Amino acid sequence: MKRITLTFTSVLLVALGTIQAQPVPKRQFTVGLVATRFANFDGEEQLSQIDHPVGVGAIVGYRFHEYFGLGLTAEYFTGNMERFSGTEKDTRVHFSGFIFPFGVTRVAPYLSAGMVFTHQKLEFADAPHETDTSVDGRFGAGVDIPLLPAVDLNLDVGTYSSGLSFLGWASSVGLRLNL
Repeated sequence: MKRITLTFTSVLLVALGTIQAQPVPKRQFTVGLVATRFANFDGEEQLSQIDHPVGVGAIVGYRFHEYFGLGLTAEYFTGNMERFSGTEKDTRVHFSGFIFPFGVTRVAPYLSAGMVFTHQKLEFADAPHETDTSVDGRFGAGVDIPLLPAVDLNLDVGTYSSGLSFLGWASSVGLRLNL
């Protein structure tokens, strides 16, 4: 976890150091693919029962103002449970608001906050299956780094909260197509 956090922080600092004041074309709509690594905090409430949960998904975003945007992300992941014999299958959909503190720039750092809807299906080897649906908060930060005129590399890190406690964190990497 320290290595991922250090790597993300280093990339974010380099990206922030390259921000230029030149105006660039406004990016209105984005669509993209994302790969996400989830991790639990120690505690009774957890994001997942999977040993090393890694998910894949898609994102649709709309930047309605120079400093503000909205995004909808859908992710799916599955794996063997850590404490039980069986598998877990999760579908997550999060709706987030984004603040771009530097406006429209080539490298675009942002802060985000939103709601996450999670549907978990737990398939135990020797017990009845269980399903659970939850709604949690998500708070994060990230950066969009242009690779091509219409394609950005996206790096994001966030934490999840049930309102009573922090459940875990996620780091993701993705590609976004600017339309």
